[in-house]
Amino acid sequence: MPDPSRWTLANGMTVLYRRDAGFPLASATLLFRAGSRQESHAEAGLCSMTIDLLMQGTRRHNARQIARVLESVGASLGTQAHEDFAEMGFVVPASEMDWVLDITAEVLQEPSFPPAEIVKEKAHVLASLASRKDSIFNVAYDALNQAMYDEHPYGRPLEGRPETVKRFRRADFKQWHGRHLRPERAIFSLVGPMPGKEAARLIEKHLSRWKGPRQLHPSTPTSSLKGEERKVKQLMVRSHFKQAYLMLGFPAPEAAHPGQIPLKVLNTLLGGGMSSRLFVSLREKLGLAYEVSSFYPTRQDVSQWVIYLGLPAEKLETASQRLEDLLQDLGRRGPPVKELRQAQAMIRGAFLMDQQSRRRQAWYTAWWEFLGRGDRYGEEFLGAVDAVTPQDLLRAARQILAQPRVTVTVVPK
Repeated sequence: MPDPSRWTLANGMTVLYRRDAGFPLASATLLFRAGSRQESHAEAGLCSMTIDLLMQGTRRHNARQIARVLESVGASLGTQAHEDFAEMGFVVPASEMDWVLDITAEVLQEPSFPPAEIVKEKAHVLASLASRKDSIFNVAYDALNQAMYDEHPYGRPLEGRPETVKRFRRADFKQWHGRHLRPERAIFSLVGPMPGKEAARLIEKHLSRWKGPRQLHPSTPTSSLKGEERKVKQLMVRSHFKQAYLMLGFPAPEAAHPGQIPLKVLNTLLGGGMSSRLFVSLREKLGLAYEVSSFYPTRQDVSQWVIYLGLPAEKLETASQRLEDLLQDLGRRGPPVKELRQAQAMIRGAFLMDQQSRRRQAWYTAWWEFLGRGDRYGEEFLGAVDAVTPQDLLRAARQILAQPRVTVTVVPK
């Protein structure tokens, strides 16, 4: 793909445009440099609710009218909150982009946070938080995050806590919007078929009118736990589930750390699908678990490497020992070249397939800008993955396994 054009609007918003004339569809992603990581303990869940409420009405249109305008031009517009950022995105026929940019600017600058919609959203969030107890994965993961991160925002569900959600008022959402959802903290990435000058004209016409409040409040994330504060922790949770669950969590490098790429490869090798070590060894060969995998999220602050198994309670002790044997063997000898090459191919294939749509292309361009990696980071990322050696993986395995871990076991009452 060609490099995107890049410029900054007068209101401070970063704009990235990539032309692709092959199909008359435009897709955009707007990333805000604000997520649940910016919340204080008393604000837990405020980011997620504010982002969701943006689409529920403005000073000029209610939620139904906004939906009707979008449907009339065959467009979709949505929002989502994350730990490190929040996002808004749309897909629209290029000929109708003027309409959608107008609605986008209105939603960004004039959300009304209708009281009736706040009541509905609170009920929805509280029900979602209560339903987490119905998922054995969430029961284990919530316990692990609390033990690993303590009071850091990463240690709680993105939706917050019931006690904080119940206290939120309309003024809280307005304040969060004014403090954090500002043009100078936003990245707008667009992929479309129109010439660059036409795209710039439409973007300038609508998004340059978005102004943040005059008073700028600093956006300060909660700091991570100090390394010396991390301890080995073992938790047992008794639940109503008939099956058991085993989850291990290790502190892992943040996005800017040079050790991130080798650990991404190691994670894929160990738990990245049906050909991974965990799946083949613990499920296929030994029949110890019905669910087994691992994940390593990209985060701005200290991340985590998590391994999890769903299994019958009577196999928990054996599975725990076999998993430990597998990890220790990985730390002693590292993987053979064949396994490394397979993991690298899996990452490359998944990465390329994920960028087939314009929506994902727009998202990745904004994401790389958010991380400060530059326009060509996709190629750099794949090059860095291909450059990982067995020695790199051995070093990564030893470093991660030397970290103090959190172990959570969920067992029937």
